Amino acid sequence: CMQIPAGWLEQLQREPKAKPEEDWLGHWELESSENDKAEQAMKREGVPYLARKIALRFKSERRFKSDEEHGGQLVGEIKPVTGKWTEMSTTHPTLSKAGGFAAKSVTSWEADGVLRTVSTVTGPMGGSSKVTTTRHYLDGDRLVSETITPGGSYKAYFRKRTQREEPVRS
Repeated sequence: CMQIPAGWLEQLQREPKAKPEEDWLGHWELESSENDKAEQAMKREGVPYLARKIALRFKSERRFKSDEEHGGQLVGEIKPVTGKWTEMSTTHPTLSKAGGFAAKSVTSWEADGVLRTVSTVTGPMGGSSKVTTTRHYLDGDRLVSETITPGGSYKAYFRKRTQREEPVRS
């Protein structure tokens, strides 16, 4: 029986997981979401009725790839209501703008393999900012996106897009 050197087990438990598993890689499409909770959270934050309805009808997507330019780090992209892909990177903060709102996001790995993004959103009139945290993690063969806002929290569930077979050419 091989003995583990003293202190190694504690060190392994403290350090974040190295690189994400290949299970993350690919294109993920929205399967279901907690729309009732999402709508209540947005309502508490003062999001107008029409904007809430549009946001809840949109089918969000996620993509993850291994980026050799960033040392093989997992790089993610989110396709939110704007319909444009927005980068999620653990190597640098990202900035995005839509409808007069600006968001600065910082993404990092938590020790339990959760990809955590903290976004500070400022409205078109400036003033106070709101902080939103989104946690992405795998639950079996589903990707879970848990959003935590000042108005409440809610989850969305994604399934990996199956590879479409290319026609065979002779």
